[in-house]
Amino acid sequence: MSEAIKMAATAADCVEELITDMLSGNHPDNYVLLGTLQSANTDIQVQLHVMQDERKFIDEVGAPLIAKTPAALASTSAKDLEFMLIHKPNELLRGITELQQKLKEYTDEK
Repeated sequence: MSEAIKMAATAADCVEELITDMLSGNHPDNYVLLGTLQSANTDIQVQLHVMQDERKFIDEVGAPLIAKTPAALASTSAKDLEFMLIHKPNELLRGITELQQKLKEYTDEK
């Protein structure tokens, strides 16, 4: 077994601890060094990187994924909606339109 594979095999022992530390410490990213390899005159560091930041997510081949943006009113409270209805109806209408579009996209996917 190559040294790189032996190093990568140790990652399984670190995953749960990294995730626990991430969630308890409110860290969006968490890393651990698995080891360093030398190839000719180059050092190669092998790391395990656990993250919550969807803007940094990658697919199976390492290409960046496009993070979905949250809907405009997704986290708006009832009190804020009432305020917007009275004082900012155009902004509320834009948010409702966006939610309708996202709902249509969601139902079209199924």
